[in-house]
This record gives sequence, structure tokens and C-alpha cells, in this order.
Amino acid sequence: MLTDPEELIDVFQDKVVVVTGSSRGIGQATAIEFARLGAKVVSVARGVPHHIFPGTLDETEQVIRGFGGEVTSVQADLMEEADIQRIHDETMAAYGRCDILVNNAAASFLGSFLDLSLKRLDIIWKVNVRASWQLSQLFLPQMLERGYGRIVNVSSGAGHVDYSGASWADVQAPASDGVRRMGVGQASLGAIAYGTSKSALDRFTQGLAGEVAGQGVAVNAIGVEARTPPNVHFITDDESPQGELPEAPAQIITWLAAQPPELTGRILSQHVLLEPLRAAGLVRPAARPGDNPDLPSGSSGMLPKR
Repeated sequence: MLTDPEELIDVFQDKVVVVTGSSRGIGQATAIEFARLGAKVVSVARGVPHHIFPGTLDETEQVIRGFGGEVTSVQADLMEEADIQRIHDETMAAYGRCDILVNNAAASFLGSFLDLSLKRLDIIWKVNVRASWQLSQLFLPQMLERGYGRIVNVSSGAGHVDYSGASWADVQAPASDGVRRMGVGQASLGAIAYGTSKSALDRFTQGLAGEVAGQGVAVNAIGVEARTPPNVHFITDDESPQGELPEAPAQIITWLAAQPPELTGRILSQHVLLEPLRAAGLVRPAARPGDNPDLPSGSSGMLPKR
């Protein structure tokens, strides 16, 4: 297992990395982090400015080019099959391969189960699950042919409930409140559809990892959390006490993508990895907004100098 921060630069030199949802938040920080480590980044997002949240595809490209990184931007809607095909085609035309695929883009809506329309459910499913499936199908053949590839699916703790204590005694004597509580944030409005999609993404991760095991391709998922623009807008500091900036999960994602292919089929958690990786110097100390002028507004961190 790679644990030396200096080795990351050697691992990613000239690697081609596709990152979806890289116009803001964790995806943007991940694209920047890979570029800082010497990778050639294909930055993917819709390219249309959000009516509430900051961050654009052009902004990510400007930051990467500003420190001499290499980036190709692809404007694509992950709800559209043709757009997803175009991500593959433009990546192959520019670089001839994809070494690492980071399925980061995600969609969610606030609202109760009864209020969530099937149209919005379809959007969540297409972006969070179907797009990851299709992109993996498109990029996997050339990974297998070369005997090298990494697929990192960005998941969430919202995809899991707390099954501990679900004993025979609980069945015989149900709790008086009728509902066993789930993890932090999982009972919030909109968590059913979003969490279901992330649970499906985790199952997809494990299934695909098993299918391609031993062929040089690793497939893993990592549940992440950060003070991204949407979280800052909707979630209070009390609900998100850890308060990590997007660079922390981005650094964990790059660490995971650098590991040998034997590390595969894992559903990992930022909360478990953060402390040991930070102690090893693989996740840099939390920064304050504005600490690094290379990073766009709403994102900050301490990135390595090439």
C-alpha cells in the first residue's frame, strides 16, 4: 500500500484521469489535485452556471492551466447517453486512453418521499448510477487490454443504514418509537432517493470489482463529505461538525486511485481514512478559505507544489 506522499507524483505522472462533476466542490478539488500531481485531467461537467452555487467548468480549467497543469474540458449532461459517449470519444481522441475514472457527479433533491416526483427520481438515478455504469462500460475495455485501470466511485454514507443491533430480540419486541434510527444526516429530506442511488452504486462497485479482479483494474467506492457549496447552503455547522473542505476528500480519492490493484471491491469511508491518512501526510491539514490563491472561490486548500 502506498503511504509516501512523494510517491503520488511518480504514480500519476502522465496518467489520464477523467473526473465527472468537476465544476465545483469535491469534483473540482479532485480534478485540481490530480493535475497538481502531474496527471492529464479530463474535466467533465454540464458547463452551465448554477443559479445558486458558484463554480464552472471554465473556472476549473483556468485554475489547472494557471499552474501549468494539463486539462481537457468536456461539457456534457450525464442524463444524456449521447453526451456520455462523447466523454469517452473526446478523451480517446485527446489522449488515446483513460487510466483512472472518477465517477463523482451526483444529483439530489430536497423533499419527502411523497413529494419527490418520478421525474426527479429518474434524474437522481441517471446521474448517480446509470452514468457511472455507462462510463465504466465505455472505458473498461481499454483498461483491461492494457492491464491497468482504476475506477473510483464517489459514494456517500447516506447509502447505508445502521444494521447493528438488528437482533432476534428486536423482532420479538419492536422499539416503542417504531423506527430504528439511521446515521447522521440520513433521515433528512431527500435522503431516501439519494441514499438508494448510492447504495446501488456501492453494490455496482463490488460486483464490477469481482468481475475484473486479477486483471490490473481496481474498482472502489469512497463515501465522502465536505463543506461544498450545496452543503454550506443547506446544512448547518451543527449537522456537519467535521467541516472538512473539499480538498480533504479529493486527497483521499487520489490516494485511493494510487493504490495497487489488489485493493479492490472496497466500500470505504472518509471518516475512517481521514485521521490515519492525515497523520501520514497524505491528507494535508485543513485550510481556511483563501489560503491558496490558485483555487477558485468557495474552495480552498494546501496543494502540493510541482
